[in-house]
Amino acid sequence: MIGCTLFLLATLGLGLLIRSLETGRVSGIREGIPTSTAKKATGGKPAKDFVYAAITRALCFLVLTINFIVPELRSDHLPQSPRRSEQEVLDSFPAGVGSYRLTRTWAEHDSNGLIALAMGEYATQPKTGDAAKRFTFGLWVGSANHLVAYSKVIQGIQVQWTGSFDATAQQVMPIHFVTSFYDDGISSQYDAESICSGTGCSGHVTGADHKGFFFEAPGFSDIAFARKGKSLPILLRREWLDGDATSSSDLRAQFEADARRFMAQVDLRRLLDQNGSQPASGEPQN
Repeated sequence: MIGCTLFLLATLGLGLLIRSLETGRVSGIREGIPTSTAKKATGGKPAKDFVYAAITRALCFLVLTINFIVPELRSDHLPQSPRRSEQEVLDSFPAGVGSYRLTRTWAEHDSNGLIALAMGEYATQPKTGDAAKRFTFGLWVGSANHLVAYSKVIQGIQVQWTGSFDATAQQVMPIHFVTSFYDDGISSQYDAESICSGTGCSGHVTGADHKGFFFEAPGFSDIAFARKGKSLPILLRREWLDGDATSSSDLRAQFEADARRFMAQVDLRRLLDQNGSQPASGEPQN
């Protein structure tokens, strides 16, 4: 807040300095026109324009400040859900999802050693090596609304292309997945991610080009209202070895069709209730 205010004052001060050096503002005096006559001719319009511009800048500054400060202030008054233990989170994965069966679970941890991402592998035929028969299902149980795509950008991992598709979980819970496809020359990986709340799941990826950049700005609802309920980012992933002769477009179509059938059998509301959390005050949303 202090830094933004200093920049605002510096900008206004620079504007005043530039206006004071404008040759056009003293041209009337240099040509021998009386000051009163010059003011009458202009009607004081330049001064009014400057006032309007200054007010506009201040309002823009105020809006930007509210856009980022208010959600943080509101989060101080939201009840924080205690993070569940690693075993409790891993045990919350359903043993079966339609024709898929849970084959193994594991977890990734944050810098404090706490569980951040819980992962479960599901397969229709556990003994087969066919990638099309497997899914990795992930739950982000940290307090921030994190997408794995953010981490990959920071690590310098280039996305081949991005996209999105829609699905529906049990109890008619809508899901809008944002997708990322990666290929490192050894294997291909397709990630579908979304952030779930009580009203459904949605994710946003900005940047239409293949490399893209990921950013989630506060929305109007974040400014006007405090978030109600819990949130739970989810991940659905499938990997193929590059020896697979299937084209990437066909792999994508197969993944999305299988993902819709898989998610239709998942009770996301139960997982949200068990593992969801409110973003802690001061924590980043990416």
